[in-house]
Amino acid sequence: MSLVWDAVEPLRPGLVRAVFGYTAIHEFEKKDFLVFVHKITYERTVRLAPPLAKEIAALTIKTINVRRWVVFFK
Repeated sequence: MSLVWDAVEPLRPGLVRAVFGYTAIHEFEKKDFLVFVHKITYERTVRLAPPLAKEIAALTIKTINVRRWVVFFK
């Protein structure tokens, strides 16, 4: 797993810029997030709702030049 994180690390600055840029202009609503409560511990986890997660995923795909990234690691 650490190899995957090592491979992603060079992309981090661009991804951070893209996501923070998105959050700067996007007005979030309660429906953008889902709260899950563990049945035993009652620990809460907040996640992106599917529509927002798709938007963020599309943004990151546009941000990364996958072809250049793959060539970099060959």
